[in-house]
Amino acid sequence: MNPKVENIIRECAAKHNVGFSEVLGKSKRLPIVKARWEAFYRIREELRPLAVDPNAYSLQRIGNVFGGMDHTTVLHGINRHAKGLGQ
Repeated sequence: MNPKVENIIRECAAKHNVGFSEVLGKSKRLPIVKARWEAFYRIREELRPLAVDPNAYSLQRIGNVFGGMDHTTVLHGINRHAKGLGQ
């Protein structure tokens, strides 16, 4: 895993008081889901503009970091977080 991606996930996990592995897992508990949504959003918004490869932080690749989540799940999480529903 890219160290920058790992750092974002760890920061989101700490902020929401959940474990790093929980954020990467399949749990649907709300604090974990909110941490995951924030991580999706931050990875996409903070790292994508810096990438040399335009597909480096595609929805599909972000989903792969989280155990092969579907790209639509990632998009849904990004949208939920952006609307303030992940706070």
